[in-house]
Amino acid sequence: MTGYRKQLGAWGEELAVKFLRQRGYTIIAQNFASRYGEIDIIAFDPRIPDTLCMLEVKTRVSTDFGPPEEAITPNKIKRLHDTACSYFFQHRIEDRIFRLDAISILLDPATRRAKIKHIKGINFES
Repeated sequence: MTGYRKQLGAWGEELAVKFLRQRGYTIIAQNFASRYGEIDIIAFDPRIPDTLCMLEVKTRVSTDFGPPEEAITPNKIKRLHDTACSYFFQHRIEDRIFRLDAISILLDPATRRAKIKHIKGINFES
């Protein structure tokens, strides 16, 4: 991954964390990695306290190749699912469930504004 793409991804994750906190979410972890892959953000949604939200953040500056969320393929969702299971196993979590979510960020470089979309409950058919 190029330096620019890493910077864009890190910026998008920071923006997503702010977005979630403004909506009452509690951030538990960022960039959790296992042999299956990485989860960008792990958070509690205050409206569903028995569920951990595992979030994938996709940030783009154009829709030339489609909106950011279209980059989350069924294969990526499978890896996210397996990574979430790994998180639960490593942390011995037995009394909660998880939900896979996506945060789609589209940046307009001219105005330096971002459109943020929170997609809850992504699955293999997404």
